[in-house]
Amino acid sequence: MVYQKDRDLSKVQKERRKELRVYLRVFKMKVETSKDVFFGYAKNISASGLFVPTVNPKNVGERFRLKFRLPGSEREIIVLAEVVWNRSYSDSDEFEPGMGIRFVEISDEDAESIRQFVNSDSSKEK
Repeated sequence: MVYQKDRDLSKVQKERRKELRVYLRVFKMKVETSKDVFFGYAKNISASGLFVPTVNPKNVGERFRLKFRLPGSEREIIVLAEVVWNRSYSDSDEFEPGMGIRFVEISDEDAESIRQFVNSDSSKEK
């Protein structure tokens, strides 16, 4: 299958998702790399990753420690994350710039906390 445009690629990304994903009421996160610290906001999350809107996405394959708290929780979740796709800003693109992040290392407890959050949050929106 050949994809001609970024919007075709977004269809593939949706098809490859393994976990239920829910839109977040934005939450703050901290990215720590060997070079810098980046504070940002995530817009959706699943037990296997999240989307970070940004006009300066990191490179595909880049790994870093990611720290965040789910809305309504005081417990900090810490994961090793990897950028699996990115989209730069474009005037002509209808999609938001940012990066898709996959959790490479996450504790079973943290993954389950995210699943419970996603399942409880998605059931409220139905």
